[in-house]
Amino acid sequence: MEEIKCPSCGSGAVRKITEEKYECMACDNLFLVHNLSKEFQKTDEHIENIHQDLKKTIENINLTAAVAGGSGRDGLDNRYKNAMTLLKQGNISAAQQAFNKIKNDFIWSYKGYYGLALCEIQKDRPEWNAVGEYIQKLNLCEDITPDIKAEMEKVLSDGKQSALGQLGNALNAENAKQAELSNNIKQLDEMTKIQENSLSEKKEEFSARWEHTSAIGKAVSIIVAVVCAIIGIVSVIFLFRWIADVRYLFSNAMSYGFFAGIGRILLGCVRTILRVAISVGVVFLIIMFYFLVFGIITANPQKDSAQQNIDKINGQMQVMLERRNNLQAELNVCQNNIQNINRIGSNLEQLQKINVEEIIPLLIAAGQYY
Repeated sequence: MEEIKCPSCGSGAVRKITEEKYECMACDNLFLVHNLSKEFQKTDEHIENIHQDLKKTIENINLTAAVAGGSGRDGLDNRYKNAMTLLKQGNISAAQQAFNKIKNDFIWSYKGYYGLALCEIQKDRPEWNAVGEYIQKLNLCEDITPDIKAEMEKVLSDGKQSALGQLGNALNAENAKQAELSNNIKQLDEMTKIQENSLSEKKEEFSARWEHTSAIGKAVSIIVAVVCAIIGIVSVIFLFRWIADVRYLFSNAMSYGFFAGIGRILLGCVRTILRVAISVGVVFLIIMFYFLVFGIITANPQKDSAQQNIDKINGQMQVMLERRNNLQAELNVCQNNIQNINRIGSNLEQLQKINVEEIIPLLIAAGQYY
């Protein structure tokens, strides 16, 4: 450890007060030793980290700048190398831009399409339509090599295996959902059947209203009905008779003279109107009286409760029916998804040779279910 001396007199006779603070025994000077300070060490470490971050940022800037420059085959190789470096660093966006520029500047080379395909594959959800387009175009490039073709075939083969695995997971999820929906529909059907049985019982209870009426009540109800019917018939007969009197009055009124005839007509009309009103009123009153007596005699306290239960059960059954229709619609969608997943998976498994035109549409279709 380096000897600590007083910065004032240079004496080495110092006394440690704290980890950073010292006292000179020769001149009584108090001084700080910053090299030993924790705060100084933290500050120095922070500055070093900033330097490292700046260094890395500058390297990326230089790398990106290098990608943008260069022409000819040497420039292509240099830009391709730098773009691949960006891709390996995980900077997919910058690498994609670099490969896209290579594709535009060197349309005869596979390297731009190859890099774009690699960028797309490294995404969480690759756009297989774009991958297929890149592979088709790089196969037409003049500098394409068998190794690159084989690698792209392996990419598609790996995509196929990945799609089959994802489709398997999706199929399991859809099967579980189908089982759950089927079970829910079954439970609803059972509940609906129970409600239908309960509804039938309530309707039978409601229809038993007259059967629960006593014999005396039934007899009184019949007598009241007969009396009301007789009164009603008599009232109707008098009603028609009074209407006939009006016709007679009009035909013979003028035999008493003009003014006397007019007076008799007016008086007869008023009297007839009152009689008709009374007759009609009597008919309505006896009808109301009959139903009032009939209701009192045949009253069943359970009837109103039964009707309320019927209405309540009907409402519940309507709700269950709507719920069942919704579940059935979801089940139909689920079954359709299962059929499509099985079809896509079967077509993928049957592919003996990796062909871009055949496998890309299947990979795109498979991507809809995971």
